[in-house]
Amino acid sequence: MKTILKNGLTIVFKKKNNNSVTLVVLVKTGSNYETKGREGISHFIEHLLFEGTKNRTSHEITNAIESLGGDINAFTSNEATVYYINIPKKHFDIALNILADMLQNPMFDPKIIEKERKVILEEINLHINDVGNKQGDPDRMKFYNEVTNGEYANPVNAVHTIGIGGGAAMDVARAIAL
Repeated sequence: MKTILKNGLTIVFKKKNNNSVTLVVLVKTGSNYETKGREGISHFIEHLLFEGTKNRTSHEITNAIESLGGDINAFTSNEATVYYINIPKKHFDIALNILADMLQNPMFDPKIIEKERKVILEEINLHINDVGNKQGDPDRMKFYNEVTNGEYANPVNAVHTIGIGGGAAMDVARAIAL
């Protein structure tokens, strides 16, 4: 089922009969939307959002999910950055609160920005040397295309689409450029 709210937020969900839930926030940002001189900003911000918020440290974010039997991660593609949590469904509200906090209240500490710059450079080197990254999973792609009507490039289990513009994200872009 797909619903578009008045503010433009698109909510897509697929009900499954199991004991866990996967919350996914798909941000329509990736290398296809980056301007010259800002290449890589989407991936960079992905990393920084896991480094803490105004309300939680990096450790608190991870521990809150993992202590409840869940996992939290993200990835960036050409067309989207995807943040997701898989958790027992009785903890849905906690997971939703954490994802919302990460996206709405990120802390962009200059020391962490420098640390993450190095981490991403290492990831780029690993990706360039990994032949497996050039292959797709046909079953995942089929499911993904059914859920999103082929709107984005990467498969996910459920999708919340939001846009990030200005504010903290642009502050990070400026910090990288300096």
